[in-house]
Amino acid sequence: MKIVTNATILIGLSKIKRFNLLKEIFKEVIIPESIYNEVIIEGVGKLGSEETKNADWIKVQSVKNFSLKEDLLVILGEGEAEVITLAIEINADILLLDELSARKIAGLKGLKVMGLIGILIEAKQRGIIQSVKDEWNKLIKEGMYYSTVFYEEVLKRIEEWE
Repeated sequence: MKIVTNATILIGLSKIKRFNLLKEIFKEVIIPESIYNEVIIEGVGKLGSEETKNADWIKVQSVKNFSLKEDLLVILGEGEAEVITLAIEINADILLLDELSARKIAGLKGLKVMGLIGILIEAKQRGIIQSVKDEWNKLIKEGMYYSTVFYEEVLKRIEEWE
C-alpha cells in the first residue's frame, strides 16, 4: 500500500502520543521533501520532529512533476502542493491530509483522502485504540480545531455519542 502524508498528520498524532498508529495501520508512509524540511529541519525541537526523524518506516521521496506542483502552489502551500503531486505521481492508495482546501483539490484529482479522525476510526476498528472520542478530545485539548457539527456527526455515526 502506498500512503503519502502531510505534516499536520505527523504533528497531530505526535501531540497525542499516537504517532505509531501510522506504522501500525499503514506499515510504511511516504513524505515529500518539503514535509521532511517542515517537520524535521524547520520543526527541530517541536512535536513530530524527533518521531518523524527516527521512524525508519517513513520514506522521503522527491516530487518530479514540477509543473503540477507549480500549478497547485497558486492555491495551496508548498507542503500540500507536494503531497498531492507526489500522491498522483506514485499512484498512492491513500493521501493523509486534514486541510479542507487541499482535501477538496485532492478529491478533484481523484485521490482517496483520510484525515486524523479517519486514522483514529481505522485504529478503533482494528482494536488498536478503545475510543475515537477520547483521542479526538486530546487533539482538541492540544489546539486542533474541528467544527462541532463534524464532531457530533462522526461520533454519532461510530456510536460514540452520548
